[in-house]
Amino acid sequence: MWRLGRFLLALLFSLTLAAQSMSKLPDWARPHATAALTATPPPEADAWVLLDRTEIAYVGSGTIKLKRYRLTRVVTEQGLDENQFRLSGFGGRSSEVTRLKGWNLRPDGEIKTLDADRVITREGRLRLNGNDFTSGTDTVAHLPMVMKGSLVAFESEQILRGPMGPVEVVFIMERHPVRQWELEVAKQDSWFRDLRSVRLDLDLRHGQPWLKQARLVPGQSLMVQEVPALPKDERATPHWRNLFPWVLVRFQDPELKGVPGQDSWDAQAAWIQSQYESRLTPIKVVDTTSLNLLDSLQAIHCWMSRELTYKQVYLTPERGWIPESTGETLRKRYGDCKDLSACFLGQVKGLGLRVYPVLARIIEGDIEPDEPVHAYAFNHAISAIRLDQSLGLPAEVDTPQGRFLLVDPTDRFTPLGYLPGAHRGRRVMICLEGRALWVAVPAGATQRNEMALDLVGEAQTDGRLAGTLKVRAGGESGDLLRHLFLEVDPKLLRQQLPALLGLDLTPEAPFEVLRHGQPLALDGPFELEVRFTASLAYRSGSECTLDLPGVPLGKPSLQKPGQVRLSPIQVRDSLHLEVTAAINVPARVEPILPSLNQDTPFRKLVWTAEAKPVGHGSLVRVSLTMDRKDCDFDQEHLAAGQAAWKQDRSLLTSLRSDGLAFKRLP
Repeated sequence: MWRLGRFLLALLFSLTLAAQSMSKLPDWARPHATAALTATPPPEADAWVLLDRTEIAYVGSGTIKLKRYRLTRVVTEQGLDENQFRLSGFGGRSSEVTRLKGWNLRPDGEIKTLDADRVITREGRLRLNGNDFTSGTDTVAHLPMVMKGSLVAFESEQILRGPMGPVEVVFIMERHPVRQWELEVAKQDSWFRDLRSVRLDLDLRHGQPWLKQARLVPGQSLMVQEVPALPKDERATPHWRNLFPWVLVRFQDPELKGVPGQDSWDAQAAWIQSQYESRLTPIKVVDTTSLNLLDSLQAIHCWMSRELTYKQVYLTPERGWIPESTGETLRKRYGDCKDLSACFLGQVKGLGLRVYPVLARIIEGDIEPDEPVHAYAFNHAISAIRLDQSLGLPAEVDTPQGRFLLVDPTDRFTPLGYLPGAHRGRRVMICLEGRALWVAVPAGATQRNEMALDLVGEAQTDGRLAGTLKVRAGGESGDLLRHLFLEVDPKLLRQQLPALLGLDLTPEAPFEVLRHGQPLALDGPFELEVRFTASLAYRSGSECTLDLPGVPLGKPSLQKPGQVRLSPIQVRDSLHLEVTAAINVPARVEPILPSLNQDTPFRKLVWTAEAKPVGHGSLVRVSLTMDRKDCDFDQEHLAAGQAAWKQDRSLLTSLRSDGLAFKRLP
């Protein structure tokens, strides 16, 4: 039966294609459409990419020409989004779409082409102090009347002038399977320029175990057949750059000025350091005359937190990793990461200290130890101060080149001596004179992510719970609360704060902030107390259930039931949670789950619950202590990882279904 179904599907496709005249497609698409005439799409494919070809040519002066050719057969209704073709760029003068064409060859033989009105280029725009900035471009093309069985073709051409040199990253796998994937790179000489001195490097990352039929010609091309689709519905995976295949294309032009070299990390770090050094004007904004070194650094750090604004956006693509001068950032009172780091370093340099820029990668995967040299390995800039002796701060690193204090001036809620949680477990590159100094962020350098919730309340006969909730939060949890009280409009605070605290309130439910700490007082956790009335208590037959804030929700499945796991299991999580509650319940009850104590690879959890008679009711007391953990299971240990995930999921299910439930007594 299965083979018959496959045969009928292939027959259906061959009959459909018979009505489609391949001559209506562009020359490059015809042979691939014809070759797939009698082929059956891979199982469960919503669309089948018959060809995805990228051509990259270096034309000198740091400029890349990039051409894309894409031919797709739409298999199901879920594949209709192949009517869209998207091109992204840095914005500003760094990228330009010079050609974009499209064809939709429908099953009935009708051809629809791309209309200029269906091409939209959106610019990410930011307006600050009367000035407009571009933060990237997104060009999207739409083909009309795409349907099941359509052959959809796009071709495009872009001019790229990367702010950090002629480098391009090409990702191979996508949500649809690809029959043939091609990449070709070249140097395009002109009458005026001989590019023989330009070195071309093509590096394939993470080809295995995903690519079974790959043909790599070093420095020239890569062709892969039968590229699988990205795994669907798999949770807890590493970031794509550390898991799935991608290609790094680098053109090293010895005559190109104004960009870092790619021969070594040392060369790149030396270039970055020189760019910062020329812009670090020693300046004294804060009076530190009577202060010791630590207090002086604290004063500068606190002043920046109060007076300067970090904009997490690539303000000027043409500058690349080059910061504004110290004075310019102070004049504007805002900047991105490199600008604020340079501003901080300039002020510290005014104290007579040696200072250095630091390049980092946060959130979006890790820089791998064997990764080829390229500027786009980094997505964040912070600061390093050379210390003659220790100040006793957690973010200090001791190296053969001396002791350095790492500082991230972009996070106004992280006190001096610590780094934001996004740096936990990372490596950073300190850019010294003439060399790169790679250091691991110390384990204690990031603040502990913690939250403590203490609830005192009374469950009412109508199922509502009225009470007061005291909150103490540090690290990333505290940063979220500080952000709300410092930067969010008070009208929006009522909408966002209850959800952050785990209170599911209706718009008309009573809610009042009784007190809160100062957002920029960083000498301890952020504290908050609120009063509320919510539907957090309810009855079900002979049981009374309390839906308490802070108790973790259930955990989803690792992947669909019956689905074969393909990706490693990775969780990066760190939270210390404490929840206590004392609630008067208008009934005699006893806990169904008086205690629970388990330690899984993903968390350690201790739970206790008790109920004591008080009048005609009960005083219920519960306590939860939980520590979430980092966890890794590689592909050789997936079975153990799946079992551990199932155990952890069962633990949370038991906590919510039994731990929060109390049996009603006669």
